[in-house]
Amino acid sequence: MQAGYTQYDLFGSGSYASLTASDNLNAFQISVIQLTGLAGIPLADNLTLIVSPQWSQGTTSLITIRDWGGTLGLVYRTTDDPIIPTRGTDLEASFSGTHGSFSSSFFQGQGGFSQDQLGLSWSATHYWPITRRQSLGLSLGGAAFHGSLVAPFQGPSMALAEPGFNADLLLLYSASLWGGAATRRYGDLRFEVSAGDT
Repeated sequence: MQAGYTQYDLFGSGSYASLTASDNLNAFQISVIQLTGLAGIPLADNLTLIVSPQWSQGTTSLITIRDWGGTLGLVYRTTDDPIIPTRGTDLEASFSGTHGSFSSSFFQGQGGFSQDQLGLSWSATHYWPITRRQSLGLSLGGAAFHGSLVAPFQGPSMALAEPGFNADLLLLYSASLWGGAATRRYGDLRFEVSAGDT
């Protein structure tokens, strides 16, 4: 479940900022609450600087997971809207860094695991309008990253460092549930679904 707020023109014309809170509500894993900020600051007509900090935490009686980090990127945008696009293309390149920790009473005070990761990523997304209120998007992306893991065992801690690569394919569908006078009066109410593979 996810809820958020977006304010347009916060840093001048064409800018935007949003804050989103989400919970995975997974019955089979630890429930993780995540806060994500996003700010878009236009540098030129179609070029936007993206800053996105994030923080998450999940806790049970035995386990605590914490994660924080952020992304700094550039987007070349020809879409009709930065948050809810229905036509056009976004090309994005970004740098990200995260730090996470996992602690449990199983480790008997040894501190748990800690993980750091730095990465470079890119994506290209194109949107097509299907009808006046519906659109379809296709996104291709990839990332190269380097992570390090420090884990306690009996005796000295063990440190692991590993590079990695991934590629993503994502299909997005969006539909405005009302339009015209209702949208002008109450704002946009939208149904969105996505499916993909990494």
